[in-house]
Amino acid sequence: EVVRTLVGEGEARNAEANFSKVHQAHEAPSDMPKFKARGASLLVDVLAGSGLVASKTDARRQIEQGGVKVDGKAVKDVNATVKAGMVVQKGKRHFIRLV
Repeated sequence: EVVRTLVGEGEARNAEANFSKVHQAHEAPSDMPKFKARGASLLVDVLAGSGLVASKTDARRQIEQGGVKVDGKAVKDVNATVKAGMVVQKGKRHFIRLV
């Protein structure tokens, strides 16, 4: 109701659809930040470089604990590589698309 008043009916519907998709259906959002990957990059470097984690040490910890997914699949290998076109997810709500 408040969102509808502040930004309009269309934006309110978009926000509700995005919430349902990401938080209820556990799907990747259609509009997500992009991060430029240089060829095949280490997942640790991408996580730290994109700002999804505070440091490479934090990235390694997140990966080892199963808190990172690539294209919807959990990654536990700290030496994993990623490339353009992949979607990286940290936790439940943080996504980036590699370009």
